[in-house]
Amino acid sequence: MFCNLCGGASKKNGVVCDECGFRRSQIEPSLVKINTSNRKGIDAAKNMNNLANQYKKLGQYDAAEQLYQDSFLIVESEQGRASPVVMGILKNLVFCYQQQNKYVMIAITMTVMADCCQQQGKYNEAYTLLECSLRVLNESFPEGDKAIDKIQKNLDNLKRKIN
Repeated sequence: MFCNLCGGASKKNGVVCDECGFRRSQIEPSLVKINTSNRKGIDAAKNMNNLANQYKKLGQYDAAEQLYQDSFLIVESEQGRASPVVMGILKNLVFCYQQQNKYVMIAITMTVMADCCQQQGKYNEAYTLLECSLRVLNESFPEGDKAIDKIQKNLDNLKRKIN
């Protein structure tokens, strides 16, 4: 048997991969559900998120990142950005980026999270997220960037809403 995760062989017992140690039983149910639903719908997105969590635990951050992004797009299209499910997926994605030191991607994701918070009426949380995002981008682009200007503008607008 071959591992669905790394492609390695599972010669000993057919359940645990000899290469990466991943148990087949942890991954197959999610794969089956994703394949039968053609990656549409909230159930598929949740399964993708669960599968991404398994990849993340194994340090397979690129695979996890892609699944988180895909599940985000599905949930966002079906429930909108104000959905609490969207926020959970984005938090997982931020953790994935942290593990890879992808600070600009963290900042961009935090900006999307701030937008989610604004749509939920959580202006203080949105403000905090935008401040953090702005700090990261200012460190990454000391000469400035269009994204920095846009985030600063959003931050100023939020400040007026809060006060």
